[in-house]
Amino acid sequence: MILRTELKEIGRLQKPHGINGEITASSPLDSGEFSALRCIVLEIDGIFVPFFIRAVRPKSSQTVLLTIDGVASEVEAASLCPATLFALRDDISRLEAEHSSANSHAAECDEDSAEVEEEGFYAEDLVGYTVESDDGLLHGEIIELDDSTDNYLFIVRDRQGRRLMLPVADGSMIEEIDQERHHLLLSLPQGLLDINN
Repeated sequence: MILRTELKEIGRLQKPHGINGEITASSPLDSGEFSALRCIVLEIDGIFVPFFIRAVRPKSSQTVLLTIDGVASEVEAASLCPATLFALRDDISRLEAEHSSANSHAAECDEDSAEVEEEGFYAEDLVGYTVESDDGLLHGEIIELDDSTDNYLFIVRDRQGRRLMLPVADGSMIEEIDQERHHLLLSLPQGLLDINN
């Protein structure tokens, strides 16, 4: 039996993602750190139950998508959410020791890679950005990110108050990101805005 004293809180299971059992989890741990855990632990009916991670992938700077062994549908995933997420204290101590060692090594290395890492961000981070297309047909604001399917969509409110759905795809539509102005310049495929009407 797992005791509470053996555990450390590492985040929360938020909600199902898609229909195949993936779950959105918020945590300071990244996908690599989740992969290094022997298991995650959830409290179910007052008992701490271990679950094994089958797959993990990043979603944003503070969220990952978890596939848990034995959870293969949206209904099964929903039955576990929302919930506090725990890891074994021993696993976290091992990760912290590895980080400490890696950080001392990184301090000796060139700082360029750290700058690139800080500049990296995710589609979720663009919510709230103003957006326009290079042909002048679109002016609006990204008000939401629809991540309910594998193909993420920006939900944009244009100047007429319409809600438009634009596929994030692989970022190929993004011409320029101005982080200071929180502004995005897109190159839209011909006819994409017509589909939204």
